[in-house]
Amino acid sequence: PAAAAAAAASPAAATARRSTASLLLGCTLAEGALVMLASTSLPLLSLRLGWSASMLGLYNSAWGVGSGVLSLTLWPHLLASRALPDRAALRLGIGCLALTSASLSLWSASARVLWAVLPLGTVAVGLVRSIPASLLTAAAPPAERGAVLGRLDAAGSLCRVLLPPAAGALADGPGLWAAFAAQAALCLGGLACTEWWFRRAQAGQAQERLKAA
Repeated sequence: PAAAAAAAASPAAATARRSTASLLLGCTLAEGALVMLASTSLPLLSLRLGWSASMLGLYNSAWGVGSGVLSLTLWPHLLASRALPDRAALRLGIGCLALTSASLSLWSASARVLWAVLPLGTVAVGLVRSIPASLLTAAAPPAERGAVLGRLDAAGSLCRVLLPPAAGALADGPGLWAAFAAQAALCLGGLACTEWWFRRAQAGQAQERLKAA
């Protein structure tokens, strides 16, 4: 009986790992877009717009303050009350980041657009940075949660190593618009992977309910 139970559990564990991998990939793609935006694309755009270092610092501070206020007040309340489910929160964060990147790709010479997308950026930062860890913790098997969170951290570190030079190369090549367009593409990829994971998770839950009935 123990051997049979282990054999039955093995496919379930493998399925859980595969499903978690798709969620991890989607979150990593979104994190990569955020890294490109914050580390390279925005500073380059500010230089091309003729901003001073103090103006860029003011913009980054406004972004940080907005994100911090939302993270300390609105998001905890909405998430705890389930008024904003995790799926909707992640979708909102990645969607705002995609819209920010796409807008700056289309109008990368406009300081007004850069200020106009600031609210979207504050929403994106708080959700893209906070939701993945909680989702992965809930989705991973208990014995694998530490490893899954370690992979999330390692993937974020890899993004910070590889993607800033990639954004710079795109800016030097086709143009700064291409760096923003690449960020939007990463967000779309992230949305596709996470939505696939959510659909698989819902299907698995439905099967379990049918078996229990």
